[in-house]
This record gives sequence, structure tokens and C-alpha cells, in this order.
Amino acid sequence: MVSPSKETLNILYLSVVMFTIGSVSIGYLTYQAIQHPKQKKFHGINALTLAKNALLSQADNLPCPDDNNDGISDTLKEKCLSTIGWLPFKTLGLKDLRDNHNERLWYAYSPNHTLTVNGQGNAKAVIIAPHQELNGQEKRPSANTPQPNGAKKMLSLYLEGANANQNFQEFSNLGPIVFNDQLVWLTSQELRLP
Repeated sequence: MVSPSKETLNILYLSVVMFTIGSVSIGYLTYQAIQHPKQKKFHGINALTLAKNALLSQADNLPCPDDNNDGISDTLKEKCLSTIGWLPFKTLGLKDLRDNHNERLWYAYSPNHTLTVNGQGNAKAVIIAPHQELNGQEKRPSANTPQPNGAKKMLSLYLEGANANQNFQEFSNLGPIVFNDQLVWLTSQELRLP
């Protein structure tokens, strides 16, 4: 039988090894997404993690959302054209990140307001994986189709519950019975903002 001190050391050693492997994996995935945009797409939680890391790396100058689904941040006279839209993956230097159902990620950012997630008002940006369309949602256009009419008109095709409301400042990863949006968000503390 292993003595308690050896068992404790083994658990500690295993924890350090697992933490190191996890850190290296996240770093490698981020590097791959930024440095090799022509390689295979990242899906699901990896895509959300990569998007969040890319935004954290630009904490002092977060981009505006992509309003027309071309991957580029949209501004008008140096102001965000919209506070919600698709993730501007090209502007962030990323490959075309998708969720597990091959849908582009959505992104909400308001430079002048704090966003609310699950009733907590400390988010500055929210990234949403919309996943597949649900019963009751209209058919979506192809994920690669530019949307010249703007993201706001497409919102209810992709998002549900509070995420599809029209105030564009309240979000939730908890929704009605039929709900499949997956969210990550960046807080003021993560961005080191006052």
C-alpha cells in the first residue's frame, strides 16, 4: 500500500502534468488558428476558446461586430455599425471559426455599455455559438452567404431567448425549453478595464 505522503505527491505531480498539457494545448490551438488560417476549421468549444483568446489579446482595442457576414469588422465614421453580428474573424487574424453545426460564431460588443449575461452586468463582449436551427426558426441562408441587410435582421434565425431579443445588451446561456445557444463572455476584469 502506498503511504499517504507518496499518494499526495503522485496526485500533485499528476495535477501539474495535466495543467501543463492543457496550457500547451490551448496555446498550440491559438497559435494554429492565428498562424495557419488555411488549415482545417476549429469547431465548437475550441472555436469559442480561440475567439475569446483572440479578443483578450486585443483587449485595449476590441473590434466591432461583423454586420454583413464577410468576416470583417464593420464601422461607420469610426463607430460600430452594430453592437451585435458575426465574429469578425478576418479582422482578428483568425480562420473562419464555426460551431459544431458549421455555423459562424456571433459576437456582441458595446464600447459604451456593459452587457448583461445571466443577469450579471459585467460583460464587455459576448461570443455565441448558435448551433443548428430549431423548430420554429425560419430556414437560414448558407453560412457563407454575405448578408447585406445586416445581422440584426438575421438574429432570430440563429439565436433564441434573451439572445434574440432586440435590445442587444442582455444575453443568457439559459433559455426556454427549446434553446441551444452556447456562450462565452469577456468581463471588464478579464480585459483589465475600470
